[in-house]
Amino acid sequence: MQMQSIGRKNFRVPSEKEFPFRRTVFVYGLPPDATEDTVKAMLSTFGSVTKAEMDKGPDTLDRDIMANLMKKNRVFKLLSKTIDAQPMTFCFASSSSEKDVQYTCVSCNKSKYVREGYYRGAEASYLFCLQCAALRADETLKLYETQRPRPNDQESLRERIIGIPPRAVSQCQTALCVFASQRQASKCVYVRSRLSDNGAFATHYHHYTKLKKDIAIELLNSKLPTKTTPQNATNIDNTPIN
Repeated sequence: MQMQSIGRKNFRVPSEKEFPFRRTVFVYGLPPDATEDTVKAMLSTFGSVTKAEMDKGPDTLDRDIMANLMKKNRVFKLLSKTIDAQPMTFCFASSSSEKDVQYTCVSCNKSKYVREGYYRGAEASYLFCLQCAALRADETLKLYETQRPRPNDQESLRERIIGIPPRAVSQCQTALCVFASQRQASKCVYVRSRLSDNGAFATHYHHYTKLKKDIAIELLNSKLPTKTTPQNATNIDNTPIN
């Protein structure tokens, strides 16, 4: 007996969107020599990046979105919880033989794989997992924003607590990156929205699209002619229009 298909005649499975809403992240603050391959490698600790597309140049909305996001205070370096509060280094598995190696996070005391990335302090055993590093970045930012330094000390305080950008915003690139799963994209944004990797951060696609719309409307309004009131104009009751 021949089986019959159920459903609409000539039905076609919808094609996947170029940038799926829940799996796409906007990466900004990238160095000028960044490529699609280097961006994929940078994000590989969070999962598999199936697509990476660099922006089209300096005169684009994506660069305007980056400039808007970079106006906020950002954490460019992670300080240890030790007394001397030394900067920590971001590390990840550099070879296939290391990917199954485990370590214990000194903050949450959980076993983690080095392939997921970690931050290392001055001592080889002082290791933070990425989730705890993100929480530590939040603590550091709150500490910085509660300080009330003299104007001349503002820049040195910033460099000491949260770090300074490794390059000017005008020298940075952006990219849209698609992960294999929503979980991987969310993990990336959880960490990289709080703590940079060589000056680069990430945000959710829905945040990116909202900012893109707001900036586009702002640019459009700035180009509209300003309405002026004719000289000696009056209201319907013949009183002057202020």
